[in-house]
Order: sequence, then C-alpha cells, then structure tokens
Amino acid sequence: MIIAITGMPGSGKSFALVYRAYKELRKGRAVFANFPLKGAFQVNLDDLCSYQFPEGSALFIDEAGRWFNSRTWKDLPPEIFDLFTMHRHTRMDMYIGVQSFARIDKSLREVVELTYWARNHPLLPWHKYEGYYDLEKVGSMRRDYNVMFYIPKRKLYRNLYDTHAMKDKFSHLPPMYYKRWSFLPKTRRDVNAQKFRLMFKYIKTRFKRLKRKILAWGKK
Repeated sequence: MIIAITGMPGSGKSFALVYRAYKELRKGRAVFANFPLKGAFQVNLDDLCSYQFPEGSALFIDEAGRWFNSRTWKDLPPEIFDLFTMHRHTRMDMYIGVQSFARIDKSLREVVELTYWARNHPLLPWHKYEGYYDLEKVGSMRRDYNVMFYIPKRKLYRNLYDTHAMKDKFSHLPPMYYKRWSFLPKTRRDVNAQKFRLMFKYIKTRFKRLKRKILAWGKK
C-alpha cells in the first residue's frame, strides 16, 4: 500500500512518517528511510533501482518532491516506476511525504491509494490528519475526508528524527555575510546629503549632454 502525507511546512508531515515508522519497527519489520531515523536502514535514490527490498519491508521517503519531481521524472530509470507499481507482490508498504502533489509526476500520483492532509494547531497537543481517497479533495475546506486520526506530540517520536538534519547538506557552503542597505537615509542630515548627491549627479549628466550637443553643432 502506498500512503502519501502532504500539507503546509511545519504541519507534521515528517512527524507522521516517524510515528508510522516507529509502529512498523515495533512489529519487527525492516524499515528503510531516506532521512535520519533511529532503527531504520539508510536508502537513497540509486538504491531504489539497484536492489531488491526484503519481503514485508516498509519504505519511508520524506520530501518526495526532490526525488520524483514531475520535470525530472522522465530521466529516472524505469525500475523506479516498477517499484511503485509492483510493491504489492513483496507485501511492501510505502509512505511518502511531500508539500505539494503538483511537484510529483502524474504516474506516481496515480498509484497512491490514500492521501493524508496534515494539520497542525500549535496550541493543541496533537497533529491532525485527514485522509482522502480522491486527490482532488485533499485539503479542501469542506472537510469531506474519508478517514481521520490524531498523533500526540510526544517527545518519544521527536527524539527519533532530527527535523534539521538536512542542514548538513549545506555545511560546505560559506556562511552568509551581513551587509545592511546603505542607501536608506536615517537622519535629516543624511536626507539632505542624499538630495545634494542626486542634484549634483543630475547637473553633471545635463552638462555632459549639453557639451555633446555643442561639439556636434561645431562640427556642422
């Protein structure tokens, strides 16, 4: 079964993946994840088309829009699509998290059986998830969802996953420098100085134009 979890940033998509992975680990299943998760095995995009997953395993893919983008889907190996269409033969369950289904190719959206829309209320001690079988109704204001469940915001689940682990991918970049905008006047003296500079620049430009006209008239 392929289950997708979507929603706004910070709504609890990754939290739901961690919660579901924790339940699968408690059952003794082999869990594979593309994000740092305690008790799970690492997996990357090349592994999906290079290896055969064990029977009865569970695969968790966070930020699926980075892997299965609709613009780059045609460049992926055909084994990727075979994995999603033939996963039932190995009793394999797949869970994917994505901010927007528009980023995922249509071929993948068609094999998703159930989609949950994540909702997070900061003042409440749980995350809410509304399940839809029809993708067109996902996140609708009518709330015509088919199933619904809640996940408590327990520290147990948060300790299994580092939501900021992706920052390590940018650790090789130099730190951002701080440079304030200097053209914005702050005092009356700065305003007058800026007016003088603009006026001087205007007069200088007009003088150059007049000089070119005089030289052109002299040549005639």
